[in-house]
Amino acid sequence: MRNRSGTAAPPGADTAAGWAGALSQWLTPVAPGPHHREPVDGVVTAHHFGYVRMLTCVSGPLPSGPLPSGPSSGPLPSGPSSGPIPSVPSSGPLPSRPSSGSLHLVRDTGRAVQAPDAIALVLLLGDRGGTAELGQEGRTSLLRGGQFALVDLREDFALRAEGAVDCVLFRLPLHALHVPPPALRSATARALPASGSSGPLMPLLTHLARAASDRSAATASRVVRERLGGIVTDQVAALVEDLAQDAGPVAVAGPGQLVAAVRAYVDGNLGDLDLTAERIARAHRISVRYLHRLFESEDLTVGRLIQLRRVERCAEELARRERVGPSIAVVAARWGFRSAAHFSRSFKAVHGHPPQQWRRLVSGG
Repeated sequence: MRNRSGTAAPPGADTAAGWAGALSQWLTPVAPGPHHREPVDGVVTAHHFGYVRMLTCVSGPLPSGPLPSGPSSGPLPSGPSSGPIPSVPSSGPLPSRPSSGSLHLVRDTGRAVQAPDAIALVLLLGDRGGTAELGQEGRTSLLRGGQFALVDLREDFALRAEGAVDCVLFRLPLHALHVPPPALRSATARALPASGSSGPLMPLLTHLARAASDRSAATASRVVRERLGGIVTDQVAALVEDLAQDAGPVAVAGPGQLVAAVRAYVDGNLGDLDLTAERIARAHRISVRYLHRLFESEDLTVGRLIQLRRVERCAEELARRERVGPSIAVVAARWGFRSAAHFSRSFKAVHGHPPQQWRRLVSGG
């Protein structure tokens, strides 16, 4: 293994410890697997795109020139660099002999507490004849050039590469993806081609890999790299949801049942100021994006549903013929409105009159 542009390659070239150390530093704690055979020549290079971390891993006899990564739409926009990624000293030049080993790494359960709350996207570039096998959740997928798969770094997994392989790993934090656990479980360790729902993602990933190879990524400004990381995250989140829907409903209930459950949940929590789409999605173990998609056929947004139901409950209280009724401010606060002005605007938008005037009209006063 050798150093290339900010690599995380500890001493111990071409050994199991060298590969495990490199990926442990930049991806997640891993250990050599039982099928690892030395030597495995190669290089590991790390780059940051905001909170997205990208590792390029080349195993087997190294090709000359840039890593093959597919077509590119040109270099990344240039700007002031935010500085190189810290690197570990290189372990020396790559031996001239070809690699005859087999790379096999597994999650280091002894250091599980150090594992990040993140997923990794494993992408094989080009076609140098090698393959990668990824296993998790009882599934095993064989990846060839132009295919990729997802792996949950919080759970046990195994990665095995045979032959000459150009592999790129993107590490994405789960908090940025906003995908529910059932959706993520249905998407891991599946070999995905550069077509179908994963089609829009592949050009972006290969573009970033090429930019890292020709070093244009290092000259991009921090803002540009953060935006690119955000785009990758959004695309992966959308892909996970699409895969979950292809495999079956994200939750145990169907769309119609989920809509009914969401409506009931909203009605039961109207008085809570923190009743938001994010909270509703968490309560039903679905993503915010999927929640909004459920209500597209309802001709009503989730936020609008909450507002309408609050206004309706307020109107019910204000219409009661009581000798001494509650004040409008008390009613508004009881049903989750943060201010009297906000309540008045919302009420008038529904009933055509401010609440005080509407109350007099319905009471005959």
